[in-house]
Amino acid sequence: MKRLLLLGCASLALIAATANAQARVTRFEITKQEPFAAGQTFGNVGAYEKVVGRFRGELDPKSPLNAVIVDLDKAPRNARGMVEYSADFYILKPVDVTKGNGALFYELANRGNKGILPRFNYAAGSNDPTTAQHAGDGFLMWQGYTLLWNGWMNGLPAANNTLRIELPVATNPSGPIVETVWDELLFNETEAKQARLTYKATSTDQAQAELLVREHNSEEPTVIPAEKWEFVDAQTVRLLPAGTPFKIGEIYQFIYKAANPPVTGIEIAQFAGAAAEFAAHRPAHSGTGGHRDVRQREAGSLVAVGVDARHQHAVPILERDRQRLTDDALVDAVRW
Repeated sequence: MKRLLLLGCASLALIAATANAQARVTRFEITKQEPFAAGQTFGNVGAYEKVVGRFRGELDPKSPLNAVIVDLDKAPRNARGMVEYSADFYILKPVDVTKGNGALFYELANRGNKGILPRFNYAAGSNDPTTAQHAGDGFLMWQGYTLLWNGWMNGLPAANNTLRIELPVATNPSGPIVETVWDELLFNETEAKQARLTYKATSTDQAQAELLVREHNSEEPTVIPAEKWEFVDAQTVRLLPAGTPFKIGEIYQFIYKAANPPVTGIEIAQFAGAAAEFAAHRPAHSGTGGHRDVRQREAGSLVAVGVDARHQHAVPILERDRQRLTDDALVDAVRW
């Protein structure tokens, strides 16, 4: 039985919605490969290293399995008629992978951030784990896991080593797609005085937008008068007078027109393709800026732990019970 551990139960429901969609990785591009935790060794597994880069993938817009992806048919296509995307990846693996346990621990990076090392290793948090402090007590390394993260959430800023994905934009034959969008805005800080929109508004004319607020989801929202808010730019709004903070706990909704929608369904469809390709094609370093084409499959694979690929159900893993990750019944994998 082959198993895959995906950390993030909420994301499992999203994956189920596009479980049959097909995406495949066509190319790895390695940008960095270096020792992890200053070469510290973890028992018989030995030292770890990080492998960082991007992968490129594609989907067939004509495949019935991809019909669930909204606007995929409106995305640009390459010479083979495929729709392309690319994403960052980040791997921590044993230098000698034959000493690992053969299992891939694949975290669904929340907003491009890495969370499993603080959770399972009690380590210092970092989006670029490098030092012994980032290894924590080394729990996952002592067990021999290979850790994988990749970008999947569109629109994240290129800062703080967040993992990003680049998605194609859907268009009509006649030109850009322009539709009404609404953003729900909630704030946790008393000094939040501006709100960043998901997309750029097609116009900063207030007559083409509306800001509403309510205290509870069950209530009807109240319209905030136009003289009480303004655009700072096409992707930012604020309350007036300038400097007025948004209220913690209240639910703001901003309705506006936006153009050039990304094909965001690819975010979820790419998970299975990424896991399968990283399992089957260990990225080999060929120098900074190196790459490898993965259309030719190699022998050997890496599968992981926690979600039964045949029955599509999650095996819960509790952070307080790390012993579950050492249970041989869960580690049913071949060597990477």
